[in-house]
Amino acid sequence: MAINGIDPRLNIGNTPEIKKKVEAQENTEQPEGSSSVKDKLELSSEAIKSHERMVENRLAQIRQKVENGFYSNDDVLDSVAAALVKAIKGS
Repeated sequence: MAINGIDPRLNIGNTPEIKKKVEAQENTEQPEGSSSVKDKLELSSEAIKSHERMVENRLAQIRQKVENGFYSNDDVLDSVAAALVKAIKGS
């Protein structure tokens, strides 16, 4: 079994609290000599809701696997542990 790491599309850390912190950082004054021109990305409310549903569905799948004992298998545990070590080392 191959564990390929966390799907970046999940973006689990993208909570309202994190969004507020990012916005606060973006609204701080720029140092002298730096450019005030920034790129900007706006997402529709439909796109945000779609992303949230995708995250909720994926988390439900993971919870179901936990409840079913999927992760209690030694082979799965070894694969998950190896993937975590690889992710921590940045390899």
